[in-house]
Amino acid sequence: MSDKKNSILDKMVKKPITLIAPAYPILLVALVGLGLYFIANENAMVLNQIPPRTNDTLGVVKELELLEPKVSSAIDMGLVVTPTPEMITNGKALFQNNCASCHGAEGNGDGATGLTLNPKPRNFHSAEGWKNGRKISEIFKTLQKGVTGSAMSPYDAMPVQDRIAILSFIRATFMTDPPKDSEQELKDLDNTYSLSKGFFQAGQLPIPSASSMVLDAKKDKLQKFSKAISKVSNGSAVSEGREIFINITSNVDKAIATIVNADVSLSSVSSLRALVKSNPGQNGFNSKALYLGDDDYNTVLQFLRESL
Repeated sequence: MSDKKNSILDKMVKKPITLIAPAYPILLVALVGLGLYFIANENAMVLNQIPPRTNDTLGVVKELELLEPKVSSAIDMGLVVTPTPEMITNGKALFQNNCASCHGAEGNGDGATGLTLNPKPRNFHSAEGWKNGRKISEIFKTLQKGVTGSAMSPYDAMPVQDRIAILSFIRATFMTDPPKDSEQELKDLDNTYSLSKGFFQAGQLPIPSASSMVLDAKKDKLQKFSKAISKVSNGSAVSEGREIFINITSNVDKAIATIVNADVSLSSVSSLRALVKSNPGQNGFNSKALYLGDDDYNTVLQFLRESL
């Protein structure tokens, strides 16, 4: 038996292929399996598992500036039709500051911001596809109301003179043979927007400013409320008005809050009486307030004015 084992070992030493050959099919199957697995999962293996960090430009909102309502100066309709070189020069500066980012410095619709927009900004050199038209009255309408379904927003807060200067620059610089308005179209433009009489421009209140105004108003009312509560609650402060006020209230806090929130309630005895009688019980007053005389109401009114 020992001789037989030694014989087998001698053959394996002399011919190592006899040792490898039995394992070769297994190795081959394993390599093929690994190859097929790699091919099937190639995309997953190279996939970046960390999501890229991008800036959501749609979420970036440019805050509006605070503008007071006003009536602009009257427009010379003759200059609208035949603008001066100064108007066109001013229009160029305004165009670069307000329009070039989308429409491009040369009016080709290829501004840096415009590249991301769909539909693309207007190419002023092309006479095709103008939604409102290329006449003075039609471009003014676009600047006044914007273009629905596009990124062209209204510029109605911009002074009328500036809008006229911009459209004059566009027509004089980028357009070939721009179409002319009829006398009636110019008259309609003037009548619609009162250009020759002075154009009313609505004010513009940004959200942060509006929020600040609301908070300031609330803060002022809270201060008045606290001051009045302190005076009414101060037992050492003997006052006929205070005593009458306490006597006609069912809930002092609610009654004072009602008065503070009604800005006209302290303007006169009649306004105070009307407020108190409007909904007794719900506004913090009781039925005694319904039968109070004018003299007592006047005394309460003076006390409240001093307290608030």
